[in-house]
Amino acid sequence: MSPVAFVASLHFSRLAASGLRGCTAGQALRSVACRRGAPRSPLEASPPLARASTTMATTPPSSSPPSSSPPTKPPRPTAACIIIGDEVLTGKVHDTNSHALAKSLFAAGVSLTHIEVIPDVPATITAAVRRLSASHNHVFTSGGIGPTHDDVTYEAVADAFGLTTRPNEAVLARMVELQPDVDWTVPARRRMAQLPHPATLHWTEGLWVPTTVVGGNVFVLPGIPSLFSRMLDGVVGGLGGAGALERRVIYTRRGEGSIAGHLSAVADAFPAVGIGSYPRVDGVTGGWRVRVTVEAENAGVADEVAARVVEATGGELGALEPAGGAEAAPAAAATALADSQVEAEAK
Repeated sequence: MSPVAFVASLHFSRLAASGLRGCTAGQALRSVACRRGAPRSPLEASPPLARASTTMATTPPSSSPPSSSPPTKPPRPTAACIIIGDEVLTGKVHDTNSHALAKSLFAAGVSLTHIEVIPDVPATITAAVRRLSASHNHVFTSGGIGPTHDDVTYEAVADAFGLTTRPNEAVLARMVELQPDVDWTVPARRRMAQLPHPATLHWTEGLWVPTTVVGGNVFVLPGIPSLFSRMLDGVVGGLGGAGALERRVIYTRRGEGSIAGHLSAVADAFPAVGIGSYPRVDGVTGGWRVRVTVEAENAGVADEVAARVVEATGGELGALEPAGGAEAAPAAAATALADSQVEAEAK
């Protein structure tokens, strides 16, 4: 064995003994990233010693019998959202894209773990993209790809990966094809085809603007909500999600303070299940007062936990967004309460 291979093998062995058995030799040398399970940046060069791992692969496998424990379900892919725009931060525009993204990713089985709203500042965008693309499987940006001076997202995303931008002939051709009456010789309009290079483009029927994927995991989308949602539908299905969590919704007429202890007890008994409590704040007197959600990987577990919540809160199962609005929750939960009953519950 060469001296380099010996050093890599020894270093890997020591790290493995400290709890990094799930990593390769190359990953072990990046022990901090390995511990948190973060994917390696697409631009991160492999350290020289990582190449010595090919020597270690010739070692005969262990003769010890395989573990009899059940296989662990792989973790769900993670995603981050970057909303870009001074108009959001100054209150001129209400952000709905992060909400649309959250719903789509939940249905696809991808965990949205981070939402960030930042200004139209190139350095800020570059830093956010670089940081989040290294710590998440997927990153979605919204906004900043129009024709005006403050649309700087393409350039900033390119900078995050050490890339440049250039006119994309496919986008220019599609512009002319789909909108032949527009003067596409105007520099500001052609600027919208100035994309990071290289990049992967995903097309949406009837639109010339593509979903641009940079660095392998950063999806650049427009800020216009109708376009964002329409284009998102075409890419979420291919993210390798694990399928939506099993969700159950319970409506109760009891106040949140009176059910908090019961919910804590159920949550303690099922630490892997997500239990959320959302009080009604629309000022309506009577009807349901708290909506409780249960989210689990397994349908049987979701049903069991939901049954416990129903028993503990005196609630009923219903839909997350009942047709007909808030009053269309289950009949018992939506039955109006007398003022005296509401006052008694508040006490």
